[in-house]
Amino acid sequence: MYGWRARIGKVSPSRGDSFVYEFYHMVPKGVVLVMHIVGLDNLTTEEFNAAYLQYMDAARALARVGVDVICLGGAPLFQLKGLGSDLEMIQEVEKQTGIPALTSATAVKEAMLFLKMKKLAIVSPYTDEVNQRNALWYQNLGFDVLKIKGVGITNNSQISRLPFYVPYQLARETFLETPGVDGIFIDCARWATMEVIEKLEQDLGVPVVASTQAMIWSALRKANVRENVQGYGRLMQG
Repeated sequence: MYGWRARIGKVSPSRGDSFVYEFYHMVPKGVVLVMHIVGLDNLTTEEFNAAYLQYMDAARALARVGVDVICLGGAPLFQLKGLGSDLEMIQEVEKQTGIPALTSATAVKEAMLFLKMKKLAIVSPYTDEVNQRNALWYQNLGFDVLKIKGVGITNNSQISRLPFYVPYQLARETFLETPGVDGIFIDCARWATMEVIEKLEQDLGVPVVASTQAMIWSALRKANVRENVQGYGRLMQG
């Protein structure tokens, strides 16, 4: 049976194409992904709110087919609702399903604390409006966001079509412009990032957290799969 070590359930606001591809590169053998797609087309407040309302039903659907962990993607949805909304969702999912849960937002926070990141440079494919909420979220969690830059994309499907080197170039540019940064966060699980995490760490000398990487790391820990994974940054080796 596939998933004999762990079955990871994932609620994704979008198609999840990049996440699925990177998941199977990063996880150890014996771990399988079970997806539930909500279907977010445009990165607007209206569509964020509509997607959010479907999350509990999606989590219950994953529980019915049988998973060991439920991962709720889409940090911008929780950032729109406000600080603590992710923890409330986790609590409700765990109460209704009895299955350990996480969100992309909680996974990223835990990953940055694990790597002792404090002064951040953040890059994303998003617009300034979404990035402002993003920066405020992590500031309210106690991090210093020294700079945040985005690509300005509003159509969700365009994110996965960006060349894989775009986050590398944007992260490097932002880091070099910002003295004092001790960690880089690459936001958005639909952005191809696995090729650049370790390269950035080698070239810039600071830890790097990416949304997909953080969610996988957190989900594996909750599923008690702790195999050291090489090639995708310091986090996956921890």
